[in-house]
Amino acid sequence: MEKSLKKLQAVSDTPIADDITLHMFRHTYASDLYKSGIDIKQAQYHLGHDDVKTTLDTYTHFGYTDVQVDKLEDYCNAVKMQSNGKVIPLKHA
Repeated sequence: MEKSLKKLQAVSDTPIADDITLHMFRHTYASDLYKSGIDIKQAQYHLGHDDVKTTLDTYTHFGYTDVQVDKLEDYCNAVKMQSNGKVIPLKHA
């Protein structure tokens, strides 16, 4: 166990498994920032990454249950209301 983890274990009531690293806490923090609704660019800044791709692809971890479908449904309903029910084609960049 790393020296820093030993210090953490000394003040924790819950045992920390031997295969846990401090870097895992960094990944958890990144995922929690994203799940809490923090803008990914702000998360990138907090984590000190040069590239937002690092924050998204390497540090944020979530599964199907973490995806908030209600936000997508709210967005789609808002778009539908703005378009009066008409299909609006997306413009390609």
